[in-house]
Amino acid sequence: MSENNPPPTTTTTTTATATGTTSDTNTRGIPYYEKLKRDLRETLQRKRLLDKNMVTLEDQIYRFEAAYLEET
Repeated sequence: MSENNPPPTTTTTTTATATGTTSDTNTRGIPYYEKLKRDLRETLQRKRLLDKNMVTLEDQIYRFEAAYLEET
C-alpha cells in the first residue's frame, strides 16, 4: 500500500508561505527580511486606515438610524 510509505527525505527544507512553497528561508538574508518588514508596516498602516474608515462609517450609520427612529 503506497499511502503508508514515508515521504522521501531531502537535504533542503521547504516552507509554505502565502505565495507558495519556497526554498530554505535562511539563505534569503537581510534584504528579504527588510522587504517583509516593509510590507508588514505598509499592511498595518492600511489596516489602521480601514479601521478608522469603518469606525467613521459605523458612526454615520448610527446617526442616520437615530434620526430615522426619532422621525417615526
